Amino acid sequence: MKSKKYKNLPEIRDLVPINSSRGRNPLQAFHQTTGNRWVSVLCALNPLGPIAEAYGRTLAYKLEVKRLDVELEGVKGHAIAARYMIDSQLRLKIEELNQRHSGLRAIEQSINGELRTLQIERAEVLKMARDTHREALQAGLSNEERDFLYKMAMDLIRQLPTFGDRARMTLQNMIKALPPVPSVAGLLEE
Repeated sequence: MKSKKYKNLPEIRDLVPINSSRGRNPLQAFHQTTGNRWVSVLCALNPLGPIAEAYGRTLAYKLEVKRLDVELEGVKGHAIAARYMIDSQLRLKIEELNQRHSGLRAIEQSINGELRTLQIERAEVLKMARDTHREALQAGLSNEERDFLYKMAMDLIRQLPTFGDRARMTLQNMIKALPPVPSVAGLLEE
């Protein structure tokens, strides 16, 4: 029986049916029987609602910041690894180029030394022939001495082609023994 004071409110048995545990949610049943009038009142009276929402968003932001921190550390790690790999490859390439440079420099110096030696030998033979010829033309020598110096100068001059042939063969052997060098023809063309 209802008192006059509470006559607009539904009866308790109408709010929560006896068989509510069989297939129906009691909270859902309450909202259906009251017409969802109490939801707004309960939300207005619950001060934790906005606080809980703010706290939830704060946690979501913290989680996203942590995820971004982890992602940033991963990117930094990849960058360090890539930089290390590039540095290692660069050092290897520089070392390879230095080795090639040293080897080619030694070959160049060897070739230049050989060319200088061959040129000096030929120049010395020419100088000896010239000096011998000059001695043969000086006054005060007997005819035998003159003939001897003249023949000596001619023998020296005849040996010049031999020096040339020997120099040519030496250079050909050196060229065959040299490692191939990439052509620089493309660099010289415009």
